[in-house]
Amino acid sequence: MDDCSIVNRHGLIGMWGAVEVAIEDTVVLILTKEESALSVVAGAGVKTAKFQPGPVSEEDARYLFARLEKQPRGELKVGEFYIHLLGLFGLRFRCGRHTLSKLEEINSVRNCILHRGGIIDNRAAKVGALRPFLGKQIPITRDRYLEYYDAIGDFLSEMMDGIGRSSYIRTADATGAGDAT
Repeated sequence: MDDCSIVNRHGLIGMWGAVEVAIEDTVVLILTKEESALSVVAGAGVKTAKFQPGPVSEEDARYLFARLEKQPRGELKVGEFYIHLLGLFGLRFRCGRHTLSKLEEINSVRNCILHRGGIIDNRAAKVGALRPFLGKQIPITRDRYLEYYDAIGDFLSEMMDGIGRSSYIRTADATGAGDAT
């Protein structure tokens, strides 16, 4: 491996972790602050009776998030699923097809790094850009790393814009008093 591939692998794992944590922490914050959020979770098919009326503790919110995350994705790719999941709570945003495709690729590469020593398996090779690496260890070159970095940055920026436009963000009123959740 050349071009700092090993260092880039670790960086990629950390970057993907940032995506997962940003999504989980956002949902957890909503569940711990908004009573009505439990109805969203129930509407997604997660049993919530023992958590009523809400809001819930952080521990319970993380439990509920894990249940939400395990809901079937159907045909949704990972980025599309996260957009859908956050959209359930009124956080609306979009990402371009290229970014969503790269997120799917990144998630697949991350899984292969963590579970297969970086060897691209059949499941990961379903992502078109990874097919040439089937059965091989994928090099995380500087260019690939920067491409992944940009895609994650685009996704998280769009997510933050969606959060900023949401009803959860309260802005200062005419008196200068305000509150941000």
